[in-house]
Amino acid sequence: MHVERNVTASIISTLLHCGKSKDGLNARKDLEVLGIRKDMHPKTEGKRTYLRAELWSLSKTEKKIFCYRLYDFKGPDGYCSDISKGVSLDECKVTGLKSHDYHVLMQQLLPIALKGLLPKGPRVAIVRLCTFFNHLCQRVIDMEELLELETEIVETLCLF
Repeated sequence: MHVERNVTASIISTLLHCGKSKDGLNARKDLEVLGIRKDMHPKTEGKRTYLRAELWSLSKTEKKIFCYRLYDFKGPDGYCSDISKGVSLDECKVTGLKSHDYHVLMQQLLPIALKGLLPKGPRVAIVRLCTFFNHLCQRVIDMEELLELETEIVETLCLF
């Protein structure tokens, strides 16, 4: 559950460009050092460094829509804590959630909250990741299904 929490927090902070985003200047410089994904390298002009907006970058209006969808969520009693308390509509941030809240976000809310906001490629990768965690957290897992999940998660991680 804690791995799921960390993955969900990383996805949300990367989408909203807040907190511990995995798409910052240092990550882009690492790509430059490795010599991969040349289109994502930082561009330096004078004293300024520019990062190109990627497919998974949400615009300001898309961030507001995403945060409003999370803020507006009303679940049954005892399902999870009030997620709207951790969502800031003004700053477009998600903070202060517990591990179980991130569990609910990853398995049920994230695919719905992202519907229509991202291009097909990143959206499909995130939905497949959510499906992976959903299957992994089932009460009964067949060994054949577990092997199939292993191959699918490798494909999912390579989608970007």
